[in-house]
Amino acid sequence: MRTVPAMAIPASEWAEVAERLGPFVHPDEDLGVGHVELTLADGHRRWSAARRDVLATLPGGSCDEGFAGGSGEEAAGVLLSPRIVHAAVALAEEAADAVLLDLEKDLHSGRTLTTVTGPAGRFSLPAGRGRFPDSKEVADMTAAAPAATARIARDHLLRAVGAARRAPGGVDLGRTSPLFCLEVHEGQVEVVVDWLRHGVSRYRLHAETAGSSRAAVSPTSLEELLDAAAPGAVHLSLPAEAELPVVLGDEGGWTGLIYPLDASAEALRPRVEAILAEACGVQGVERDADGDYVLPLGAVPLYARLLAGDPHRLQVFAVAAGDIPSGHELLTELNEINAATPFVRAIWVRGQVLVEVELDVTEADSDLVATRALLAARAAVELGPLLQAAFGRREEA
Repeated sequence: MRTVPAMAIPASEWAEVAERLGPFVHPDEDLGVGHVELTLADGHRRWSAARRDVLATLPGGSCDEGFAGGSGEEAAGVLLSPRIVHAAVALAEEAADAVLLDLEKDLHSGRTLTTVTGPAGRFSLPAGRGRFPDSKEVADMTAAAPAATARIARDHLLRAVGAARRAPGGVDLGRTSPLFCLEVHEGQVEVVVDWLRHGVSRYRLHAETAGSSRAAVSPTSLEELLDAAAPGAVHLSLPAEAELPVVLGDEGGWTGLIYPLDASAEALRPRVEAILAEACGVQGVERDADGDYVLPLGAVPLYARLLAGDPHRLQVFAVAAGDIPSGHELLTELNEINAATPFVRAIWVRGQVLVEVELDVTEADSDLVATRALLAARAAVELGPLLQAAFGRREEA
């Protein structure tokens, strides 16, 4: 059953989505954010991509008359695999070609089938499932908050960020994460990096500004966002509230939001990384796409993350069971497990049961981390099969 009429989208728009949003799609298609979101509202298309600390949006063309999300209607959206986006680009022969997007619901499975058809052929696969951040809500909330703003040449800021990321001689970036900040002051934007024993470096750029503010951000994510913005002037907004994202936008309506790092917690990251490496007996630890450290310890995969708070905490966790729906019986069982197991806590998060331990960063050392991490690994091995058998989703006969 077709849910909405097929929509003709120019091949050039598909290509722009692939190029300017592709870098910000989470690599796991099992997650909602492992897709590009196409939202249809107020008679226009809006494309969005998100990962751990970044949310990027790109305005598209107008929707056809009668299409869901037309003028005056509530927003309607669909999660598209990045494979669909790249297929649409491949199926076009010219940038001006129209590639049709067709959404059809399978009455048997209830899933929506997405199909793109171009001059060279067609490609189909199911639409994505899962939660996706409300990009408009986040943008509206950020726009309403007090912030320092700047208008600056994109290329100037991009080059400054690239230069600022260059480490001093002798610094191993695999083991050191310096604090990287953006600052807006009267008439200038500053890129500030604290290289610890090598001191603080500052790159000052001329800009049209209003107000002053400071935010610690990921230099990698910032550089990727600047690279995706169109050449020319970009608008920068640094909210006064630390939990709100920094907003970067170009003259064409493309917008990138990058969530700030907790500066006080980030200041402890070099120490945390050194402790984790010593606990695992390796030269350095690496972070995955979600920003978690992968720990080569125990009989099951173990991960660690630095959590900001009072006090700042180091969380070490393992996945005990997956594809587990939440429910009263499951939560009761987890409460009983937690009451009986000191140091280790079992929690349900987005369809998974995690076994975790937490330590005060200021009190942690390599021996304590290794001991607690192995406790989490052992609990995951012991509890995982039991929880999977009792609460795992079963295939219908």
